[in-house]
Amino acid sequence: GAQVHHLSPYAALAPANVHGTAELLRLLATGRPKRLHHLSTTAVFAAGDPRHLDERSSAAREQHSPGRGYAASKWVAEGLVARAAEQGAETVIYRLGRVFGDTAHGAVDVDDMFGRLLLTAARLGCYPTGAAARADLLPADVVARAVVTALADETPMPVQHLLHTHRVDLGAFMAVHDRMFGTTSDAVPLRAWVHRVRAAPADLPALPYVHHLGDPAPVPRFGNDATVLDLDRRGVTLPVFGPELIERCWQYLHSRGHLRLQGAK
Repeated sequence: GAQVHHLSPYAALAPANVHGTAELLRLLATGRPKRLHHLSTTAVFAAGDPRHLDERSSAAREQHSPGRGYAASKWVAEGLVARAAEQGAETVIYRLGRVFGDTAHGAVDVDDMFGRLLLTAARLGCYPTGAAARADLLPADVVARAVVTALADETPMPVQHLLHTHRVDLGAFMAVHDRMFGTTSDAVPLRAWVHRVRAAPADLPALPYVHHLGDPAPVPRFGNDATVLDLDRRGVTLPVFGPELIERCWQYLHSRGHLRLQGAK
């Protein structure tokens, strides 16, 4: 389906993300009529401009650096799908925000960038502030339910924004962490936090990503009012990532041995 790795260049990700999509489009054009449901990402829109983007916004004129391979490869892939739709193919594009955790168990991917930030903040006893420490989190099981209900829809929306417009920051996670484990976590400026990560005596989970955090560019503001209305028709609600769900995520990380508390050896 796709290879998700934010540190790989375009050349490494194109075989799966671009060529794989092209192969599916060739399959779409053969035999009986069928519809392609394509999982894209809001990262097809480049950072640098705090504009408002909704389901009608085209990504055709965006520009991406080959060094940011994931965004670049998904942008090319979505462009292929959009071009096929213009030529009459039946397609549905889902632009996903950050998929993180699940509502039943709080299970998270510890290799996810936000998951690495959480584990690093817990280990350091401090967390960064600012836009780089915020994310539009949507649980994986909710995203799956949204896609599955669209698969069964005879006339699905051609472009859907599966994201939460309420952005959650690391401070909200660390407040729950401190309450659960009796720790104290300090908020520090982003550059100071990056310096602490680099200066740590052992490699921390967020270390490979800190060069992406040093000077974050303004990000677009995504709207999804039309998607939310359509999801409501299908019986799917986008939950806020509040204290209860955050606590479930920390419980999961602790129970799986991923959480090293402050001062622990």
